[in-house]
Amino acid sequence: MENRMRRLTILLSNCFLLLVSLVSCGKVPLAEEAVFSIPVDTAFMRLRQWEWYCQKRADSCLTENNYQGALSWLDSARIQVEHYGRPYYILARGDVYYSTHQYDSARRYFSMAAHSIHPHIAIEAWRKLAELELMEGNEKQVFYSTQKADALFRVEIGHVQSDNSEALYQEERLKNELNQLKIAKQNREIAMLTLSLCLLVLVALFVFYRQNKIKCEKERLLLEEKAKLEQENQILKQTEELSALREKEAVLRESLFRKVDVLRKIPSLNEEEQESGEHRIALSEREWEEIRQTVDNAYDGFSQRLLARFPLLTLKDIYFCCLVKINVSIKDLSDIYCISRTSVSKKKFRIKREKLGAEDSDSLDDFLRGF
Repeated sequence: MENRMRRLTILLSNCFLLLVSLVSCGKVPLAEEAVFSIPVDTAFMRLRQWEWYCQKRADSCLTENNYQGALSWLDSARIQVEHYGRPYYILARGDVYYSTHQYDSARRYFSMAAHSIHPHIAIEAWRKLAELELMEGNEKQVFYSTQKADALFRVEIGHVQSDNSEALYQEERLKNELNQLKIAKQNREIAMLTLSLCLLVLVALFVFYRQNKIKCEKERLLLEEKAKLEQENQILKQTEELSALREKEAVLRESLFRKVDVLRKIPSLNEEEQESGEHRIALSEREWEEIRQTVDNAYDGFSQRLLARFPLLTLKDIYFCCLVKINVSIKDLSDIYCISRTSVSKKKFRIKREKLGAEDSDSLDDFLRGF
């Protein structure tokens, strides 16, 4: 019932704003029509409506100096208020007559109260009438009065139950909304936790990947460094072996050259004659060819390769280069060609620049040793 009254109060307050606007604009007939179009289901609320409306009509008449009209509207409001209060008064008068055993007067007032617009007053009046009829043995009227009281009571119970049902519905709806809010909050918290966990896992995976990458990079660098050291050691070892082989080869070649008869004439190639004084060394054409063939055999066709690469070389230049290749000293070259040592050096330089086209700082001796 309280919820019902609350809804009606809210409805009336909203309508009140509408009616104030209409009256303030001078549209009193529209306001009067709106009063009776408001869906109010209790006499009390309708009385409040009518009282407010009469007051506004009276104020409107006062602004027009229509004092008689204003008094008429105030009287109309007073009559309705008195009419609203009369059912309680009539029921109370009936109770007084009933208590003093004046049953005829009591029946008259109870009958008036039974037709009241107030449900609880009408219910109580019908029940009092049923008691009076029962005392007089009028069963038909007892049944009729009881039936009317029960019908009104069921209507009120229906209203109360409807209000209670609606209150329960609103309560359940609020509970459901609250539960939905809690569930939504929990879902948000779960989503945030899941997101945080995913971010944490991603960060952990990134850190692990980064550390593993750094570790692999270090291992790769160590392996490369190790391989580089091993390669350098291998190269160094091969270089040492190659140097040893070259030294051994040089020793063997020198030993071979010493055993060749024509080379015995050259003191720088003959250990027994290295200390001999200056003397002219004469070589025949056959001996020159023997020297060239010996050098070619010892150095993989040296003269042929040299001539193929540098076609400007003459046969005498080839012979000279063969002597330089087998490390014949400048002194012996001077004795063989019967020129000074300075001339021998100039001859080497001329062959290097003019015939071989070498521009670097290496000497002819170094160039031919590496050829």
